[in-house]
Amino acid sequence: MIPISPKIHKSKQNVGKAPWCVDSRFVLKNGKRQFFWTKEDALREIDKLNAEHTPNALTSDAWKWTFAELQNKYITRLSDECARGEKSQSCFLDRKRHTNQFINLMIDEKPVGEMLVKDLTMGQVALDIMDQLRVGRSKKTIENIFGSVGQMMLFAIMLGCRKTNPLEGVERKGNIAKAEQDKAKKIAPEIINQIMENLSPEWRLYVRFAITTGLRQGEQRALTWGCLDLEDSKVNVTRAVKHTTTKIDVTKTKSGQRTVPLTRDMVRSLKELYIRRGRPDAKALVFCSSIGTLRMPSKFLKALHRACDAAGVERIRWHDLRHFYASKLLMAYPNDLFRVKSYLGHATIAITQSIYGHWLDTSGEDTEAVDKLSAIF
Repeated sequence: MIPISPKIHKSKQNVGKAPWCVDSRFVLKNGKRQFFWTKEDALREIDKLNAEHTPNALTSDAWKWTFAELQNKYITRLSDECARGEKSQSCFLDRKRHTNQFINLMIDEKPVGEMLVKDLTMGQVALDIMDQLRVGRSKKTIENIFGSVGQMMLFAIMLGCRKTNPLEGVERKGNIAKAEQDKAKKIAPEIINQIMENLSPEWRLYVRFAITTGLRQGEQRALTWGCLDLEDSKVNVTRAVKHTTTKIDVTKTKSGQRTVPLTRDMVRSLKELYIRRGRPDAKALVFCSSIGTLRMPSKFLKALHRACDAAGVERIRWHDLRHFYASKLLMAYPNDLFRVKSYLGHATIAITQSIYGHWLDTSGEDTEAVDKLSAIF
């Protein structure tokens, strides 16, 4: 490629204003002067202008790349930048996850990863891609995905895979929890009992805690003994294991930080576990490995699926355990959706209704949470 050459200089006249000027008026038809606070930002703008406006001397290889090939090269470059300290590990992991999600979306019954990079249109992004991304994702999450994929598209333009970014100008909307509503299915208590019978005592307690508290998997994995108040029969949810990592951080949203009641039977089981473990300190994990480290989700899923297979029932997911809790919670509090929403850690009642509204039962009385949940479970 033959790069364009916008001028860059540091203005001495812009006192108190951004001093670095990128002037593309003489090299682009609609060129203009732009000012930046740092030279690095100005140089990045020049790279962007080159990527957007340089006539592409397209190589046959780049022109024929699929999105899977592009993503592989992009992630390799990010990995190198991460190794040199130019990118953070969290940035690398986020962009890898987001671009993975993107290439696994479908267009005309074919994964995006199998498409040629040059063939993706803005219309396909606005319709096919957005329709899939909006299922179960907030607007903020979609913005994050677009940000990562947009950087990959800029990388593609610089390498000559295509001339434009098909994501630009596409309106980004979220459609919170639609996917969860579609997948939310009631599981009969008999099915849960059959699965429990085929679990080891350790995994059985893991499942019992899940179906009686409704915690998300990352939240339950991050629980320490200091989060439990066994005297007042409650668990304080404040942290979670970040997706695809072993990092424990505060819950993703403020609404995720909540207090959930514990059944009496669960309190007894946890007290027994606490004694068997030798009364660990407050920072020790509750549901840990034999050496006290984080349990990997894959190990639990394998144990759960083995139990389902042994019981001769359809395999379930972690979120199905959360749905089971939600169904029982709605039986206990059909007229108190604020309480249900709070226990589940939803941001709004509208989210709770969109996922579980079709389960609402108008029967039932409103008594204390511990008593009602103990009776149900």
